[in-house]
Amino acid sequence: MTARFPLVTALLAAVLAGCASQPPGQDAALFDRVGALERQVAALSEQMKEALAFARQDNLRVDGREAFVVRLSGDGALYPLNAAEPAGADIERLDDLVRHLADVGPTYHLEVQGHADNIGPDDYNYALAKARAEAVVRYLHERKGIPLSRMSVISYGAGEAGRDAKGNGRIVIRVLVPK
Repeated sequence: MTARFPLVTALLAAVLAGCASQPPGQDAALFDRVGALERQVAALSEQMKEALAFARQDNLRVDGREAFVVRLSGDGALYPLNAAEPAGADIERLDDLVRHLADVGPTYHLEVQGHADNIGPDDYNYALAKARAEAVVRYLHERKGIPLSRMSVISYGAGEAGRDAKGNGRIVIRVLVPK
């Protein structure tokens, strides 16, 4: 472990060099403190690795190119009025998506967009579209093991519904890969 943390190793060597002048009872306390510092440095190293992974995902989300798009239909059989959970053919499309992700490779990001029809208040439609997108993310994470850091949710509400209220209750999943 000390080879991975040269600063901790140097600090430990300096502290141990001073141990000769310390009373015998303080050696154990000193080793405990140094051990605690090494554990803290190891924990910080893991946090840095996680932060870098999140930063890479953010860059991919911003700068990635679209590999392909999956649309979960909004017909009445798949997304009944006010329903958020995917079912039936939507589940099959999500399972197909997961199979296709193996072809994309290990570096991808899923942008899950929720849409609603234009019936009802804007706030409600926004919340419904977001709930639909979050339900898809939850399914992909809990049932298919896709890390949450590889997915983001965007709710458009009824923003793209236009005059046609029917057929807009849908989910669009953009698969982004590095350029």
